[in-house]
Amino acid sequence: MKSGLDEARKFLLVNIIETYFELSDEEQRRFERLLSRKEYRTVREVKETWSDRMRAEGKRETLLRLLASKFGPLSPETIAKVNAVPSAEEVDAYAERVVSAASLEDVGL
Repeated sequence: MKSGLDEARKFLLVNIIETYFELSDEEQRRFERLLSRKEYRTVREVKETWSDRMRAEGKRETLLRLLASKFGPLSPETIAKVNAVPSAEEVDAYAERVVSAASLEDVGL
């Protein structure tokens, strides 16, 4: 069954649920069991997409802090490049390069 919600509304709905509905351990286990059922596949996909986005956003913020700490204030262009990195895994690759980099160019930014 389709919800009829666009991606932004799905994101907001999952965000509200994750933020305001605290579950006990037993409720969390039950919720996970329900999500594993075939009829809740779309809910599971929306939840996973939201989690991936939040994880990548947090990693981008960490990368920006690392870069600023090592290289000083960042240009708007560099900030935009970091914010455009689509996946958490790609952000990790940049963050690993910060350790040995002598410049932003060495990081690949």
